[in-house]
Amino acid sequence: MPTRGVDGNAVAGRALHAATHHELPIRGRSDELAVIGDVIARLRSDSGSLLLLEGPPGIGKSRLLSEVRARALAPGVRPLLGKAFEDQQMVPFAPLFAAFLGTAPPIGDPDVFRTLGASADLRYWVAYDLQSAIAAAARETPLVVLIDDAHWADTGSLMVLRELMAGLADEPVAWVLALRSGAGSPAVRELVGAMARGCGLRTHRIRLGAVSVRAAADIAKDVLRADVDDTLMELTNMAEGNPFLLLELLKGLSEEGRLLVERGRVSVNGRQIPGRLADTMDHRLDRLSAAARQVVQVASVLPETFSAVLLARMVKRDAAGLIEVIGEAVRADLLTEDVDRLRFRHDLLRHAARQSIPSTLRRVLERESATMLLEAGAAPAQVAIQIARSADIGDHDAVVTLRRAAGSLACSDPSAAATLSGRALELVRIDDPQRNVVVAETVRFLNRAQRYDEAQRLLAAALSGDIAPEDEAQIRLSMSILSERGAGERIEQNRRSLRMSHISPRTRAQHLGWLAYNLMLDGQTEAARPAAADAIAAAAFSRDTSVSIVAGLALANVECAEGSGRKGLERLAEVRGRVRPGSVDVVGDLAAFHRANLALTLGRLTEAAEVINRRLDAARRAGDSLWLTHFTELNALRAVAAGRLTEARSIVESVPGGIDYIDDHTPGLIHLLVLTELSAHTDSRTTQRAAGIAARHLMGQGPARRRAAATAQALIAWQHGDADAAGHLLGEDIDLLGTPLFAVTLDHVVLAARIAGESGDLGLRERVMAAADRLEREPNGVPVFTAVARHARGLLRDDADSLEAAGETLVEGERPLLYAAAVEDCGHALARAGHHERAVSRLGAAFDVYAECESTADARRVGRALHALGVDRRVGRQRVRTGWESLTRSEWRVAELVAEGATNRQVAGQLSVSHHTVNTHLRNVYAKMGIRSRDQLTRLARGDDVSGPASRCS
Repeated sequence: MPTRGVDGNAVAGRALHAATHHELPIRGRSDELAVIGDVIARLRSDSGSLLLLEGPPGIGKSRLLSEVRARALAPGVRPLLGKAFEDQQMVPFAPLFAAFLGTAPPIGDPDVFRTLGASADLRYWVAYDLQSAIAAAARETPLVVLIDDAHWADTGSLMVLRELMAGLADEPVAWVLALRSGAGSPAVRELVGAMARGCGLRTHRIRLGAVSVRAAADIAKDVLRADVDDTLMELTNMAEGNPFLLLELLKGLSEEGRLLVERGRVSVNGRQIPGRLADTMDHRLDRLSAAARQVVQVASVLPETFSAVLLARMVKRDAAGLIEVIGEAVRADLLTEDVDRLRFRHDLLRHAARQSIPSTLRRVLERESATMLLEAGAAPAQVAIQIARSADIGDHDAVVTLRRAAGSLACSDPSAAATLSGRALELVRIDDPQRNVVVAETVRFLNRAQRYDEAQRLLAAALSGDIAPEDEAQIRLSMSILSERGAGERIEQNRRSLRMSHISPRTRAQHLGWLAYNLMLDGQTEAARPAAADAIAAAAFSRDTSVSIVAGLALANVECAEGSGRKGLERLAEVRGRVRPGSVDVVGDLAAFHRANLALTLGRLTEAAEVINRRLDAARRAGDSLWLTHFTELNALRAVAAGRLTEARSIVESVPGGIDYIDDHTPGLIHLLVLTELSAHTDSRTTQRAAGIAARHLMGQGPARRRAAATAQALIAWQHGDADAAGHLLGEDIDLLGTPLFAVTLDHVVLAARIAGESGDLGLRERVMAAADRLEREPNGVPVFTAVARHARGLLRDDADSLEAAGETLVEGERPLLYAAAVEDCGHALARAGHHERAVSRLGAAFDVYAECESTADARRVGRALHALGVDRRVGRQRVRTGWESLTRSEWRVAELVAEGATNRQVAGQLSVSHHTVNTHLRNVYAKMGIRSRDQLTRLARGDDVSGPASRCS
């Protein structure tokens, strides 16, 4: 007799329980299991890898993670499991802490991580401390780190994971991330892509699709512990190869008593799909008691895992009174136990249960659950998602919570902080007196996250209405701090606010501080000093440390520009003493930047390099593109100052946009300075072209940018032998030692002295002498200042002794190109005075330094001078065949004039050559640049793309 009805379905029920608890074998995934086996095998041979498991809901990602964990345990690999949750995307590092601190024994010190909440470089320290702890643990036992539902992870966690993967590449650590296809924000998808690119050939990607018909039959056979006949196979095909839906189908058939077992073979009674699979969640809930239905629906608005106590509070019953009700929900396969907590058996069920609640009621329940979690001690970030989703306009408590959550995320995820702050603003009533305070906060967060367009729109909207002076001043203050606007526009924000009456002393002090800083940054040196003094006095009255720091930075730069380098260093030391350790304010980043820059300027390159490398590391780990760009450009300037020109070019090529990068702010200014030096020392046509484009862009801006642009153009003119034009470019409005002072500003004083000497420009000569006097203002001053002052005077007076003294001062320093320039000019002066042997000696020393630094243009110039003295020294250079570098000097000059709009006849007249010669040069330019027209040449000179179709040849 066949086993029928309840007997067959009882067998299925027991087997389905085993399947739910991952006790059955995996079917239809042989290729995927082979990859998992390879990952584990590589670990056993001390080699890590990255495995990405991707697929739709219910396809088996979590089951494969469990398989990785099980296989890891067998060969002595330690698995670490973390899981990200949709409602915890605003909780910094939650899945990481679950994986590394939630294991026994924990990897890393939980007490250390609890102290990091106020750290400005939170991501950096999390990555730094975890990397050390993981490396130590992996050397004892190989590790496999499993992160389920990584698409819900906060960006801070993913950035730290990316850094850990890079930093632990040589350790026996494998990383396995399970992600839902198409889920997660664009930032999450980009970070996962960056992980894959970073791990390169060590990356494995598994995209899970439907299992085959054969595999589905095998799953059914495993579950039912019997072969499956054709009638049941037809029904299993309804699951379309989705393992979760297949198990639901079999469970439904078992519940309806439709499975028939005879002689080890299972068939099904009827061809209709079971109600369990066909029913909506509403139908499934209708089969429950009213109390159980309420419990399931309320549970769907709670966090992914929750306690029975919280659930009881939400339904306003005693926990003990829920025993039978929760049991009913568990027996219905909706809820399941997870250690000492409860959760839905699958996210699909949780979302379906949530959608079964009317939207208005759902928002009320979510808001209520968030309130209870806060009362129970949850951090604002832990409930931010629920509150953002459920709160209504005018919900004051929700606004407070979201603002606190945004503040807690400011150091780990500025963009998430901006999003939460923006949602808080949406909830504030128009007539709420706190509304504009939230506007100012949101603008600051948006600027910090480099979401400049949104910040600008919000600013314009806020200022278009009737607004109190204090609120307006606070909003304008937010746009004067590292916004997209140039220094000149930021200054205007400060000045407009300071003209207002009825603003608080603290707000006034903040505007004074940022006014002083922005004036210094814009190059308005004379105005910056009194502004800084006013700000420091106001800071003392308002007791605002950040104001005294910002004003102190401005004053330190002014003092250095005035020649008081040691005084500037002392001022900077005072400022650094006021920066709180772990400060999350932008002033900490600014203090580090100016410490490094002033160290470079004063010739202390080793100290500067230490600060720059530390901050670059922190910016990379934190994914902070704003400060990464700042310190990358400063690092390129450091390489130039150190005479490492090839390194400097490599660095500037690494920034977004490469050497053609243009920016109105400090990074763009430094970029132009670096390009100017590279074109001068290496005679690079490519960098000269890029410098020219950047100079034209910055020429119409404030004094600092105009000074850099004029210097770049003066250098090009001087290199072309036109000292008069160069002198004209360095006109009266160019302050040779303006703020902010950079290391190469000193080189430019020497350049100005050379131009003044060759052109006979008396005005420029006087300004160079005044700059030399400023550099020697301090008794026992900074050696590099003293050397440059002596160098400039020696050039203007043709005084070999002064030039000799400049070289002697620099010989033990860290500025080799400055030293070589002084020794070179000393050699020229000695040669003019008839001291042949001494001249050859000095010029030879300069040649050696230039050659070592790969300063080919300088080395060739000195080589020609030595040749005139009867000594041959040559610099070998292999001429490239294409691109700007391939052009001869004549071709370059023709290309430059044509790109500026000159006709061939005009070019011929300006260069005093024949029309035929211009045609020949222009044809050569077209061939070497791979172009066919004047239009393409003009666009190429501007840095535009010319890869499209060529216009008519002209």
